[in-house]
Amino acid sequence: MLARPHLSPRTAAQGRAEPFPDRRSGTEQGTRRQRAREEVDIADPGRRLVVEFDGAYFHGRPGGLERDIAKTRHLRDSGWTVVRVREHGLTKVDPGFDITVDKDAHPYKVAVAVVEHLVLLGFLSATAAETYVQAGALQAKNCRMPG
Repeated sequence: MLARPHLSPRTAAQGRAEPFPDRRSGTEQGTRRQRAREEVDIADPGRRLVVEFDGAYFHGRPGGLERDIAKTRHLRDSGWTVVRVREHGLTKVDPGFDITVDKDAHPYKVAVAVVEHLVLLGFLSATAAETYVQAGALQAKNCRMPG
């Protein structure tokens, strides 16, 4: 997987990052336009997979769930699968794809929860997940499905 803080569905498919205009700009006649691009936390262009990490401080504010639902819908309409890692206490956007983690969970435990969830969803092989978990520490690497 590729960590891309600024990735649009189109540039993700091409495997490169592109900076985004500020979301607060782009109003038209007092209404917010739907952007053709979205900023995401992690994207895997080959699998058309986005993983978002949602903390309660920002995503728990008024309108946060609605923004998350709209962003997820926009990405899915663009052909992406969206998995959200939500801090405990936040409502899941899609219970079939989202997971919840404790606020104070160690980053490695969060990473393991995400890897195991991606196995359940069919995005990683059990062997790749086991290799990651057995390492016992956070890793930044590509995990490939066999084949």
